Amino acid sequence: MRKYVFNPINNKFPSGAVVKGTTVTYNLQVSKFEKPTKAFFVVHQDGEQPEYIEMTVEYTDERYINYSYSSKFETIGFFWYHFEVCFENYSVKLIRSDSLDAVDSPADSDYLQLVINNESKTDSSFHKGIIYHIFVDRFNRAGEV
Repeated sequence: MRKYVFNPINNKFPSGAVVKGTTVTYNLQVSKFEKPTKAFFVVHQDGEQPEYIEMTVEYTDERYINYSYSSKFETIGFFWYHFEVCFENYSVKLIRSDSLDAVDSPADSDYLQLVINNESKTDSSFHKGIIYHIFVDRFNRAGEV
């Protein structure tokens, strides 16, 4: 059993980038056997101080305490976030691993929430096709492009 469960594909709704004004919900599960006291959603934009927002306990099941936080993003841009879980005598920072799962680490490998101005539109001819992008520089054997 994992101590912490969060992956932006499965535990963030909606997943991926969102349009300005969209409410996004983040769900973090922490093993109840670790005895957490509270959890924080920590968010910031580049050059700004992080904001610590206490998450709400939604429910507890036989293995996990399920924390949740919802935010309506009213500003476009890149928002960096991670989680911090507090215990009686210490706290841990949960960051993004290579598989996107949350891991405890002091490193700075935050998740990214991209907020865009409006949804992009694609031509209907692309909906059922396959697009190939050929990188011509990969065929250069001389080492110069």
